[in-house]
Amino acid sequence: MWPETHFALGIPYTVYDVMRGLAVGASLLLCIFLNKRQGIPVKKTLLIAAVCVPVSIAAARLLNAVEYGAGWRNLNAEFLRNSGSSIYGALLACVATVFAMTRLLGIPAGRFLDAAAPAIAVGEGVSRVGCFAAGCCYGKSWNGPWAVIFPANSFTAIDQRYRGILDSSTSHSLAVHPVQLYGVLLMVLFTAFLIRQILQPHRDGVVFFWLLIGYGAYRLVIILFREEVLRSTVLFSIMFIVAGVLGLSWSKRPTAPA
Repeated sequence: MWPETHFALGIPYTVYDVMRGLAVGASLLLCIFLNKRQGIPVKKTLLIAAVCVPVSIAAARLLNAVEYGAGWRNLNAEFLRNSGSSIYGALLACVATVFAMTRLLGIPAGRFLDAAAPAIAVGEGVSRVGCFAAGCCYGKSWNGPWAVIFPANSFTAIDQRYRGILDSSTSHSLAVHPVQLYGVLLMVLFTAFLIRQILQPHRDGVVFFWLLIGYGAYRLVIILFREEVLRSTVLFSIMFIVAGVLGLSWSKRPTAPA
């Protein structure tokens, strides 16, 4: 685990920051490749991404501030202060942006979102490596055969001290589930499934509906091993699953004869 801050040309960064950047890059490259196979020009994918990325980052930070109790009076301050992010905020903003941009550019929204589905899964998997490096989003205490401990300056150890379950003099965290690595493994398998789906004949939107179902289910499984569980995470996960199931049912409706 590498929670330390490093410097390059005087600019501070952590491994977590690097992995988040790689997650965006990997997602974008995969989305470009899959969209090109579907006949969507690279320039249009890049244009949509140029809008989606900053909007999604802002939405992720905004929802994170709300989830941790920010109100109207201090929302702006918490948005600027807290560097945390909520993936559901990013996903909701990204989907809304894609619908708006594809309409402007004359692209089928469902087709674009189908390419975005495995790209989002890749981004999630890569970003969880960053979470593991920082020790954030950590698992429940556990002394099993593949339990991990984090250094004293990691988010895990700091948060465990804050919760009063770790002595301040201890040089490392309590042993916990490597829940971030569980996420990496599940996202690798899920990405492979989504890519297989998009390479087969399908209606526009079907792969994206599978993303909603699979991602919602993944988050519900992960929280069984994660230390902190927000009610909003459970709620959004269930909403995504329901939306995905309804979407798949809608996509199987018979096509009206021409």
